[in-house]
Amino acid sequence: MSSFIRDKRASEEFTALPSILIVTIALAIFFSLVSGAYFSYKEMVRKVDGYADVNYLLEKLTNENSPIFSNGCIDAKKIKNANYEELKDIMKRDFLLKVEVRDKIFEIGENKGKNAISASKCMPVMLNDAEVDYGWITVILWD
Repeated sequence: MSSFIRDKRASEEFTALPSILIVTIALAIFFSLVSGAYFSYKEMVRKVDGYADVNYLLEKLTNENSPIFSNGCIDAKKIKNANYEELKDIMKRDFLLKVEVRDKIFEIGENKGKNAISASKCMPVMLNDAEVDYGWITVILWD
């Protein structure tokens, strides 16, 4: 066996294999890191777009021309009696609208489970013709 190692006539065609192996492993690690960074960037952009969408819907629902808005307040009676399909046509998406005032919760829409993105805003809510109190309006969208 030792004569084989000391033999200078042996072929040297396999001496470059360790260096090629190291370069191949380094390239594989590099491309896996680059692809991981790319996919995390895409996920971040998707979430930022989702937050922009839900914030746009929240602003659209709380402006003066909204069907649930009257006299500078969110009208709880209009949320109770609102037609979800009409609001869905205005918003062009499925959503859940939740208004929380004191211990009361008014909701319109459907809860679709996980992967939700939401935005909230504190606004005055008209509970009845004589009672106005501050509450949180929350809009929830799903992916």
